[in-house]
Amino acid sequence: MLRAIFAFLVGAVAMSLTVAGVQMIGHHLWPLPSGIDPNSHEQMATIVEAMPVAAKAWVVLAYAIATAVSVLVATAIARARWKGLGIALPQGAMALFEPAAGGEQLAAQTDLRDYARGQDVELQLGQSAQVFAICGNYTKGGRASDIAKWSPMRAVLTNANPHPVTLRLQLGWGGQYDIRLPRGKPVLKNGWQTVELRIPANATRTFDWKAREALQQ
Repeated sequence: MLRAIFAFLVGAVAMSLTVAGVQMIGHHLWPLPSGIDPNSHEQMATIVEAMPVAAKAWVVLAYAIATAVSVLVATAIARARWKGLGIALPQGAMALFEPAAGGEQLAAQTDLRDYARGQDVELQLGQSAQVFAICGNYTKGGRASDIAKWSPMRAVLTNANPHPVTLRLQLGWGGQYDIRLPRGKPVLKNGWQTVELRIPANATRTFDWKAREALQQ
């Protein structure tokens, strides 16, 4: 509501300034004759009757342009997504429940602080019986002892749900490990180098990457 009022006020100001600017150009194109008193209604009426059609059309054009500008400005402000600090959810406690055969069961809960708009609210969930993973180094000789060598890693992800799920793998702490993915780069989130993977329903997916201890410069 406040944003709509602010958009209306800014649009009105933009319209006034646009009308003044366009009409000022018109005054330069069709200046008043010398010796005319702008406060005299009789003299101004005579000048208006003698004005060329282009000068009269210019006045209409000024208000048309001003109206379009005001609508664009007000619409842009009303639809703008303001970024910055704000409370994403009401402060206090948040609880997440999941359906079960015996009714809804508590899955996770947390206390909410001030979140920036668009920031994720993360909940610590317990171990799932429907989605699980096995992760580690899969070479026969074990993890390479030389920190300069890349060690192949593999995660086997299983989703027993009748719907697809998205998992976020934490591949290693940023600055502690170098990560090499088949495509793209890991995303640094809360200090972890992460990657998000989509697992189809009732399926298993294998994800391979390489890791090594970060080299000290």
